[in-house]
Amino acid sequence: MAHLNNKNQLIGSLGNLVFKIVKGKMVIQTKPERKNIKQTKHTKSAASDFGSSSHITKKINSGMQEFVQNYHSSDMHNRLRTKILRAMRFQSALPLGRKNLWDGTPKLLEGFEFNTASKYNEFSELNLINWQVDEQHRIGFQQQRFIPKKHLHWLPFTGQVEVCYWLSAFRKSDYKPYQQELFKLEVRPNYTEVPLQTFQSNPFPVNSLVIISAGLLYYKEDPVLGKLLLNGKTCHPVRIVKVIKL
Repeated sequence: MAHLNNKNQLIGSLGNLVFKIVKGKMVIQTKPERKNIKQTKHTKSAASDFGSSSHITKKINSGMQEFVQNYHSSDMHNRLRTKILRAMRFQSALPLGRKNLWDGTPKLLEGFEFNTASKYNEFSELNLINWQVDEQHRIGFQQQRFIPKKHLHWLPFTGQVEVCYWLSAFRKSDYKPYQQELFKLEVRPNYTEVPLQTFQSNPFPVNSLVIISAGLLYYKEDPVLGKLLLNGKTCHPVRIVKVIKL
C-alpha cells in the first residue's frame, strides 16, 4: 500500500507500481512478475542454507533469552543470523544447501555483542584464561584477578555489579537448548582487588554446542525497595566469549 511519509513523499506500492526514495529522488518501478523469476539450483541451495541459519538463530536466541532478557539491540536477530550463516559456510566441506553450524566454524560467533548500544568489551576489561574440558565434559576456566574501579565501567548510583557467565548447551541434531548454567560473582566498587576466580561447570551432554556468554548486571540499593536492577534496553552489556563443541 502506498502512503505519504513525513516529507509528503509517496512511498510503497500501488497496483503494479512501486514508489521509493533513492538519494532524495522519487523512483517508480514496476513489480517483477513472479512467473518470470526462475530460481537456479545455486539460488535454491543458498536459500535452503539461509532458512537453516534462521532456524538455528531462533533456537540460540531462545536459549539465551533468560540471560539477555530482551535487552538487546533491535537488529540483534538479523546480526546473529548473518554471523551464524557465515559460520556455517566458513571452512565447511558440505555442499551448498546442506551447510550447518556444527560442521562449519562455530567459533566465529565469539565476540558477538547482543546490545550494540552497550558493548561488553567497552564495559569490562576482565580476562578469561585456562579453558579446559575434562573427561566428564565439564567446562572449566579462570577469571584473572582485577581491580573493580579500574577494570569495570560503573554506572551512576551503582552499588553492586554482578559479573555473570552464562553457559548454554544446544543439541547437535536440532540446536534445541537443553542445558544451561550460570556463574555469578558479586562485586562492589570499594573492593580493593578481586582475586583469581576458578569456575567449573556440571557435565554437559556429548554432541553439544556450548555457547558461553559474559555479561554485567548493575544494581543500586534503595533504602525502601532494596536492590534495583539498572540494566535495560539502553544498557545491557552481554557478549559471546567462547563456543565449544563437545
